[in-house]
Amino acid sequence: MTTVSCASTDLHGNASFGSFAITVRDTKPPVVTPPASITIPATEAGARGLGLAALAAFLAGGTAKDIVDVAPTRLSPQVGGSNVDNNTLFPIAKTTVTFRFRDASNNLASVTADVTVILARPRFPDRSRLRAKIQMARSS
Repeated sequence: MTTVSCASTDLHGNASFGSFAITVRDTKPPVVTPPASITIPATEAGARGLGLAALAAFLAGGTAKDIVDVAPTRLSPQVGGSNVDNNTLFPIAKTTVTFRFRDASNNLASVTADVTVILARPRFPDRSRLRAKIQMARSS
């Protein structure tokens, strides 16, 4: 709250003085920019962030700017209202993650980005080489 004092004088020299209070309230939430959505290979029955740098960076991603608060607080990312972290097991599917920030005036803002977990394509040996090895083994 700020008190403003003022004075006024009319053409006849009559003066008046007064003051009033002004309260400025920050009602605008921060502007949040999400990280880019990512696609990662499954490492278990889903994808666990432990040791998977791309997922860890994704979950730590997102930025926020606010017109009053120079450093809005990053809140835990969430999936379906529950906090997630590097130890969260994500299903083999697309999962929407919510990134949230709160400013000093308690204004909350959020955006979403997706993490898609896919089955890694198994590597099969070159079939022509495999056939040659089988034929060589049979002829020995």
